[in-house]
Amino acid sequence: MNENLGHLHEPSTDGWERVVVVGLIATPPDHPARVAGLLSAELAELLSSRVDHRVRWEVRSNWGAIAPRRDGGLAALLDDVAERRETAGWDITICLTDLPLHVQRVPLVAHCSARRRVGVVSLPALGLGQLRAGRTAVAGLVEGLL
Repeated sequence: MNENLGHLHEPSTDGWERVVVVGLIATPPDHPARVAGLLSAELAELLSSRVDHRVRWEVRSNWGAIAPRRDGGLAALLDDVAERRETAGWDITICLTDLPLHVQRVPLVAHCSARRRVGVVSLPALGLGQLRAGRTAVAGLVEGLL
């Protein structure tokens, strides 16, 4: 587990081994916000079964949108998401976006930054099954970031 998340090794006072707060945000706040809302309702249970059942997963969403900087690309978006994570006090943050993501002209479905403890999922890259595929992508990013 990442040394930045060292507090997660300590038992919590409510009997859970640890608590992890996952922020789920959307940009822009229309379709991605609807997907984030649907995912947030089931994400804690999914993370418990897929990642670690000893963790009390807290999922926070609907905290507003990140306004992507048109000139900054993926790195700027990750920086903005990391700033939101720090401001909100979340352990990990995943951004859902309907912006197409590319690295050297190669389309990306998802990308994460362990240093920033954030990830981003491009909904257009998921195709028609965005909710099902988004569920898998978000859980995989959280698992990878831990």
